[in-house]
Amino acid sequence: MIKEEAFTQCNKLERVVIPEGVTSLEDYMFYECSELEFVRLPETLTSIGSMVFVLCTDLKKLLIPGSVDHIADDAFYIQLF
Repeated sequence: MIKEEAFTQCNKLERVVIPEGVTSLEDYMFYECSELEFVRLPETLTSIGSMVFVLCTDLKKLLIPGSVDHIADDAFYIQLF
């Protein structure tokens, strides 16, 4: 398990590979990781929590596996200026 807010505001984080066995992305996990471009999610993932990818302004590639059956309404948000 990767805990809530684990990578919040890690502004130098660019690429992440979440390992197999992880079943959920907890709330605010990558909140405001402005340099994050790529995230690889495992086939074991079933849930994406609240505010996980909010303000990840450089996110270019995210493939959500078919095993995901819950995505919080506010999991994604990018403020455009």
